[in-house]
Amino acid sequence: MRLDLGFTGAEEAQMTRNPYRLKIEINMSGGTNYVDNIMSYSPDTDHLLGSHNFYPHRYTGLGYQHFVYCCEKFRRYNLNTMAFVNSQTATFGPWPTQDGLCTLEDHRELAIDTQVKHLRLTGLIDDITIANAYASEAELQAMSESFHALYPILHVDVVEDITEDERLCLFNHLHSYRGDASEYLLRSTLTRVYYKNQPFPAHNTQNIKRGVCVN
Repeated sequence: MRLDLGFTGAEEAQMTRNPYRLKIEINMSGGTNYVDNIMSYSPDTDHLLGSHNFYPHRYTGLGYQHFVYCCEKFRRYNLNTMAFVNSQTATFGPWPTQDGLCTLEDHRELAIDTQVKHLRLTGLIDDITIANAYASEAELQAMSESFHALYPILHVDVVEDITEDERLCLFNHLHSYRGDASEYLLRSTLTRVYYKNQPFPAHNTQNIKRGVCVN
């Protein structure tokens, strides 16, 4: 049972100990001390869940920093967490507007597997729900594969004149991201060790734009 606004904290804590063993789900998106207040009344945390809101209007979804701030409040108590993603093929939801339904504003135009991948990589979300209806079979499959993937996968569109050595470097190797992270790029540096004797002549030398993969 989801409580969007809730009560004083004592009621929610008592509700988690209901004889029907119903799970009580509370709103994660407010960024207040609401969950701390509930925890002060010693709820049964096995029956207390957190879920974010979804946002039907463009530009109303949560910003990433606020999202993290809210999630960490729940993670502090090891509570189960949930967020919403947006189907790009869905045609309706609980509101008349059709700007999509997602928790994070950054996700509104992204493919569903990318949204899921991002939430999984944050380490802050346990469960993921599609907020609008109806997702296509292809989206459901992509979502499942992304959620259960052993490693995050980056989809790459290669240029027509890619060399065979470049193709092997890209697709026949498990890439590892360096720890000294940059705000601008992902570096897979071990490939220069494994393929140091292979020729990588310069070609297709265009200006680098966001999202480009470079050998």
